[in-house]
Amino acid sequence: MIRLLAIASSMTAFLCARAAFGERGSVSIEVGSGVALVNVRAPYAAGAPSQMGSTLTTSVGVRYAVTNAFEVGASAFYQPPTTFTHGHAQVSSPGGALEGVLMERTSQLGALVGARVVHGFTWRLIAGTDFGFARRSFSSLNHYDVSDPDGAQSFGLVLTDTFQTAPIVAPSTGLEWVGDHVTVALVPRVEFLFGKTPTWAFTMPLTLSWSWYQ
Repeated sequence: MIRLLAIASSMTAFLCARAAFGERGSVSIEVGSGVALVNVRAPYAAGAPSQMGSTLTTSVGVRYAVTNAFEVGASAFYQPPTTFTHGHAQVSSPGGALEGVLMERTSQLGALVGARVVHGFTWRLIAGTDFGFARRSFSSLNHYDVSDPDGAQSFGLVLTDTFQTAPIVAPSTGLEWVGDHVTVALVPRVEFLFGKTPTWAFTMPLTLSWSWYQ
């Protein structure tokens, strides 16, 4: 009886360790959702003034454990359309620059690849960096004259839909809980976007993963 209990105890410990430690060769599929603090640069306006705001974010991705403590992965993320306004924006017109409030709907789509190190068993510390590319789209643009005390009036400029593209570098760190094949993680990341209109964002996604072990 004592021997059977010892064997059962050893098997339980082995299975728990297997489920809780990101062992080499495991493949994980993950989906995520959360919020992002974004710094949006205005299109069409001189100097591309920025405006901070918040938006929802969703993501899907895949990870592969190269070793027990090192993983690589790829993901795609999407931020749905959100309304932003830019005060004191100067937009060119045939008669010269017009200062007012620029309003638009904006969304973002991006893809990332990266690597991360993990430390721990059931609760794991995560630290990593992702690299990628993002495209921010703008629609429903309108430029308003807000100098009239009776109310804002549109300048009537024709501002077509447009977009901004930028490479991304995104360091991240957070915490992950690992169960039997299921993983829940909160790994915030800071996104630095480069290019003609450099900017940044802070994203806090909650992700749910399912892992296959070899």
